[in-house]
Amino acid sequence: GTFLKKKGRRPILVGADIYRPAARKQLEVVGKNINVPFYTSESQDALQITKDSIKDARERACDVLILDTAGRLH
Repeated sequence: GTFLKKKGRRPILVGADIYRPAARKQLEVVGKNINVPFYTSESQDALQITKDSIKDARERACDVLILDTAGRLH
């Protein structure tokens, strides 16, 4: 996120790890520390979280999504 901000981009962090709820909280803390917005929801559907995060990113004028998933979804 910090690298992208230095390049003039507006990133948003997206917590979409549906298997580790604490991962979402960790990502939120990282976002606050580097002053990058964070999005997640209580949904247990990573695809739905991703779709909703795109809408949220547009509303916040963010132009890069950084998605954190469980890594077991591919």
